[in-house]
Amino acid sequence: SIEFGDCAEGWYPAKQTVCADVARLSKVMPTNDEGFDVIVCTQVLEHLPDPPAALREMWRALAPGGQLILTVPFMEQYHQARGQFRDYWRWTHVGARQMVEAAGFRVDRLETAGSSLTATAAMLGFGTDDLHAGEMLEGSVGDYSATSDEDWGVHASQYQGVHVLASRPDADLEQATNKV
Repeated sequence: SIEFGDCAEGWYPAKQTVCADVARLSKVMPTNDEGFDVIVCTQVLEHLPDPPAALREMWRALAPGGQLILTVPFMEQYHQARGQFRDYWRWTHVGARQMVEAAGFRVDRLETAGSSLTATAAMLGFGTDDLHAGEMLEGSVGDYSATSDEDWGVHASQYQGVHVLASRPDADLEQATNKV
């Protein structure tokens, strides 16, 4: 893999890796028509004016059966850099699931990240480095992989973000599985 700091936009065939702005993904795709096996998009969608369009482009760029690793913020401070990027959106775990599924993905796993302590600290301007690891990790993951609200029960929670592992369904594989 390529270190983030070394990742200039382009296709790196020797490493089978592409680094690209999602809006220009089709311009740097490899020449094969099969698409990518994995797309990693972490803490990016909140900076795009049209996240659903970006997810549809990622779905198109993935090979059938390919996976999307996605993280989006929920309780984070507003952040932008003039002339570089803006900060538009935040997602609950319910909103993240709906947006990913609406783009055509199947959600394989969905978790919340952080705790009431880390979410509150983030809103007050503290980074996770300012907290002790034990306090930060306590209650840090909520698994919301179940497909409906009824499966979760009634609760309220405070967390920093949402982690999603999703895949582009492989129509041929799903048809074969449904026949068995």
